[in-house]
Amino acid sequence: MVLERRPDGAVCTGCGTFIILNSEGWAATAAHILFAPPGAQLTDRCVWFTTDAIKGNFHIDLRADLAIGKLSGLDLSGIREYPKFGNGELTPGTSLSHWGFHSHATIKAAFDAQTRQFRVDSFPLIPLLPVAGMFTAPMLMGPTNNLSFAGPLDGGSGAKFLLTTAHILEGQSGGPVVDTEGHLWGLNNMGIRRYTGQKAEITDPRASAEDRAMHTPQFVNYSLAAHVENLIQLMSKHGVRMEENT
Repeated sequence: MVLERRPDGAVCTGCGTFIILNSEGWAATAAHILFAPPGAQLTDRCVWFTTDAIKGNFHIDLRADLAIGKLSGLDLSGIREYPKFGNGELTPGTSLSHWGFHSHATIKAAFDAQTRQFRVDSFPLIPLLPVAGMFTAPMLMGPTNNLSFAGPLDGGSGAKFLLTTAHILEGQSGGPVVDTEGHLWGLNNMGIRRYTGQKAEITDPRASAEDRAMHTPQFVNYSLAAHVENLIQLMSKHGVRMEENT
């Protein structure tokens, strides 16, 4: 849960998604959830993972938009299985499911100026939703923060991303991207909707003149997800173990 207060006193609420990596309470999410957007005019900001967890220091990979950190006090008794990491190369056309939360607009919160703390007035039921898509191509974030298609001669330089046909929802950032067998291949980064510059014309002679005069704009939806390879590298760098499921 993300809580922000503007200079005019208005409190804005939002949410993101995180995954639990192992039984020690290590979690992973999108790094952009932890920081205010560039240029944002805010007086206060708070990121709240759960009602019982205490957020520790997070290790950040900004280029891959990844963050991992250990949550203390988190009740893990209900977790029966931890991520199974994808291995190898995905084939274009592979079905993937992007998971995450949505409907964060129902969160109602206020800010106590005396204690300088946020107060959440209610904890709404925020649904965990999957968005289906297909893997299209691997992408690389280069040293100048430019994205390009990853080719066989790139040598693995830069942060790797997945390009898919899904259009993830606001609030699903940091959620897992899994294949049909449940293997983790990435973490949601952003969803993009682009106008193609074309409009679909209705040419059916049975349609009314009013309907035939309408032109429906055509859009293409796609998403970016930080590749699981980046996550494995970040975990290895900071000694975070993978959990073996039994």
